[in-house]
Amino acid sequence: MFEGFTLDRIAVGDVELRVRHGHDRGCYVALRLALDHPDAWYGTDRQPHKMEPEAFEGYLRAVHNPATVHAMCEDYRGGLGIDRRHDDESRRTGTRVACPTHFLWSAYDDMEDLYGDPLAIWSEWTTELGGTRIESGHHMAEEAPEAVADAIRGFLCA
Repeated sequence: MFEGFTLDRIAVGDVELRVRHGHDRGCYVALRLALDHPDAWYGTDRQPHKMEPEAFEGYLRAVHNPATVHAMCEDYRGGLGIDRRHDDESRRTGTRVACPTHFLWSAYDDMEDLYGDPLAIWSEWTTELGGTRIESGHHMAEEAPEAVADAIRGFLCA
């Protein structure tokens, strides 16, 4: 149910944090998780535009696997169907992500061209928002891994 994002446990001093982060559709899965299951968040207990060759080879393997492509299509289909209905219901009821949220977006993708200020959009979904513009293309983690790690680290250690 919660595929498409990563769960990490990170120790900050004496506190162990549960961190969820995702790419592209994975971030929307994480959004739905935060809106629908807020306890799951806290627990109840090199060159811009370019991937490193190894990352690009992994990407090519994935997109040439019919099962992976099918799953990707189903994931996007969900975004136009049930996810949209759930999002509309959350907006109607005023449900917002209650945990601190840090949004990353790529400088060389179409996010800013299509939507303007990404933080203005996400501010309607969360009560505590920060963000970082990453100097990369669409595949931020593969194209600018240090910048992504620095942004996440900065958010978690703030």
